[in-house]
Amino acid sequence: MSSEVKANKLSPATGTDVTLGDASDTFTIPASATLSIAGTIDASSGTATGFGKVLQVVTATKTDTFSHNLSSWVDVTDLSVTLTPASTSSKILLLSSITIGTNGNSAYAYLRFHSSAAGGAVFVGDTAGSRTSLSWGGSSSSSTAIAGNTHFSYVDSPSTTSAVTYKLQFFAFDNTIGYINRTYDDTDSFGYIRGASSITALEIGA
Repeated sequence: MSSEVKANKLSPATGTDVTLGDASDTFTIPASATLSIAGTIDASSGTATGFGKVLQVVTATKTDTFSHNLSSWVDVTDLSVTLTPASTSSKILLLSSITIGTNGNSAYAYLRFHSSAAGGAVFVGDTAGSRTSLSWGGSSSSSTAIAGNTHFSYVDSPSTTSAVTYKLQFFAFDNTIGYINRTYDDTDSFGYIRGASSITALEIGA
């Protein structure tokens, strides 16, 4: 037998808490109805389903410098993170903020994400002949010291509950020197910089 209760306000008889139903009960909000919440939802002791939520956040920050001048991909020291997804359906949001410098004179410096779950690079362009597939690329034809900050992001689907390591990799051509967190011309003066870089992974639950 169904029944209906109509009221403008529910208040606790004692204390400050109101309990709705018993364990395993389900409360349904009909289609087109709106549940308006001006306060805070505390789901720390329960489970939220039907919408995504951040399950964990891991981040790595690099404040010292790094350089590379070979035509190969190398791992940037300290810019890697490892997390173990709670579910195979979880998505991983990757965020990066990288301070990069080049030595000018037709210099090239490239960056990409690498995933242990994929066994290689993720979020890179399609293979096309001898062209380099990457997540971000920059070049300079100036002979002056150049540095700037770049941001890129990617949503990965590792489909695993095993630990996954994501890292930032760096590529520079022969005779080109690429730098992380500094410029090529590193004069000890306020006009020259020391930057910071980071990589962050957020697990988003389904």
